[in-house]
Amino acid sequence: TNPQRAEEALKKLLPDLVVASAPEATAPPAAAFQPLSLGMMGGTSGSGFSFGSSTVGTSTGTSGPNVQPLARSTRLVLMGTPSDIATARQILEETDVAPPMVRIEAAIVEVNKADVRELGIDWNLTNFGTTVTVPGGSGLNFGNLQYSSPSFRATLQALITESRARLIANPSISVVNNEDANIFIGDLRRFRGINVVSPDVGTVVGTETIPVGVALLIRPRIHPDQSVTLKVHPVVSTVSEVIDGLPQTASREADTTVRLARGEQLVIGGLDRDEVVRTVRRLPILSDIPLVGELFKTRSTRTATTELLIFVAAYPVEPEAAPPVSEFPRPTLELEP
Repeated sequence: TNPQRAEEALKKLLPDLVVASAPEATAPPAAAFQPLSLGMMGGTSGSGFSFGSSTVGTSTGTSGPNVQPLARSTRLVLMGTPSDIATARQILEETDVAPPMVRIEAAIVEVNKADVRELGIDWNLTNFGTTVTVPGGSGLNFGNLQYSSPSFRATLQALITESRARLIANPSISVVNNEDANIFIGDLRRFRGINVVSPDVGTVVGTETIPVGVALLIRPRIHPDQSVTLKVHPVVSTVSEVIDGLPQTASREADTTVRLARGEQLVIGGLDRDEVVRTVRRLPILSDIPLVGELFKTRSTRTATTELLIFVAAYPVEPEAAPPVSEFPRPTLELEP
């Protein structure tokens, strides 16, 4: 229970009771850690969930992580008659319950374009949400998929085993209901930056950091029927080229809100990449003979198109029944690389 809201409620229910927030005498102030992946979403951080290329939060961040102090008050002081205090304690005991948790699982898989149709993905959610593309190709696609049947995982696992697909990451995270969860899979690209301090001091050469990869900002909300509404903001960025020592990034990001029943997952696609594969076949010994060795070699070039698929599943977890993290069952989306 939020202490401030509890204080306001007790004052309304028990007007003669004096309620005050107690300061934390021994514990240091809490701190909010702003992950580097938020730099992929406009370079800002803080609280809030504003999407697009403008802001994600309320306070301006930098290219690195940002630690921001938070107000901390977790105790209340009650002063009044014994009956009022007893009533207030009973109200607090009944309302101060642990909030429900949501388990979020994700799988990021790179699949040959021709094999995507074998997974049975339905792109019916393409028109949901808003897509923002910052130079780098077409926007993202949204689809949904029933995975209660083992056929989906079996097909995907077969593609991975046959090297027709590659499992890049398989993260999972638990988050309090209606709070933000942040997942980042990628690299931190560093480059030298020049900052002009003043005409007298001159310039200072420093190191700047750019997060490049896949970032998912997710806020879940549980419904009475155990379905989960996900507000999802995916960002995928790559280094397109390097100009004058400065990396140029191309990113694709999107906004969507979807409601998933238990056993259903969100699929994000539309991230195609063309790769040129060159193959040289040669006859041993004969191909090493000077001048004539080239006659015993054959070269071929082909273009392979792959698509990056992001699978997201979420289901409620009751906090009082939740086992320790090490004892959680294997995630439904867990695959073997």
